[in-house]
Amino acid sequence: MRRNIGLAIVITVVLGVQHARADFAAGLRAYDHGDYAAALGEWQTAAHEGDLRAADALGSLYHSGRGVTRSEAEAARWFRKAAEQGLATGQTHLAYAYEHGLGVGEDHAEAVRWLARAAAQGYVEAEDLLGKHYFGGDGVPRDLKRAEKWFEKAAAQGFPEAQCDLGVLRFQRGGESADQSRAVDWIAKAARQGLPRAENILGFLYIQGKGVPQSDSEAARWFQEAANAGDMHAQFNLGRMCREGRGMPRDDVRAYQWFDLAARAGNADAEKALAEVAGSMTPEQISEARQRVESWQATEAKQQPKDPGGIEEL
Repeated sequence: MRRNIGLAIVITVVLGVQHARADFAAGLRAYDHGDYAAALGEWQTAAHEGDLRAADALGSLYHSGRGVTRSEAEAARWFRKAAEQGLATGQTHLAYAYEHGLGVGEDHAEAVRWLARAAAQGYVEAEDLLGKHYFGGDGVPRDLKRAEKWFEKAAAQGFPEAQCDLGVLRFQRGGESADQSRAVDWIAKAARQGLPRAENILGFLYIQGKGVPQSDSEAARWFQEAANAGDMHAQFNLGRMCREGRGMPRDDVRAYQWFDLAARAGNADAEKALAEVAGSMTPEQISEARQRVESWQATEAKQQPKDPGGIEEL
């Protein structure tokens, strides 16, 4: 499991000062309608009146460059205003800034400090991210017990990323087959919530028959779910299944399609596999496969986290 926060900067509604609440709500409506300049004006007013949500939201606008010239330094300044006054989302966003050196000096220990403050408030994303730091020994000494504690807290709240992290941690720790099955149960919970990373890992486990009965067809089903959501590792794995005829009839056209999509997303193994399968295909088959790639990109492509965070490929 690699350490990578990969946190999306989002607007989160919490209780605030009553007078500023109307400005924040007006800003949120403007934001939802794509009027970022209006959102900026409303949130600036609300933030100056003490609304922490608005301060955090301003940080998100400066981070994304929506309605304002992008400035990571200004984003970090607003996140800090919200964070220092105790807003958990602001603390988590400030941790993200320290994790990646956005507007502040990169400092993983400082990121952990802010995540700990947000996690102590029960903010589920911070709990999971703090667990990741302890799992990877990033900014803190590696401590699997503490990692497991924070994953458990977030997983118990139904957060799919934490459910997957908890399952991977326990699976990698090993133990009896019953322990592995219970670990896979957590990964399966995340997969059933549609987390592409968990879907891909679950497919891998079905291929191996670890913690679940071996089943190529179930593996192919889960790889398909994650591949459709844009997970490049699942796209590569599904291409392998199509190429080898595992869990489905052999289909080089589909294999080319998924290898091509994975390669475009940056999967180096897929680039090699694409060249190999192309060598056994006719020009007509390659043309059909490329049309499928274009069609998928036009209708089904979705932005997904690139960090697989665990077991990646066959």
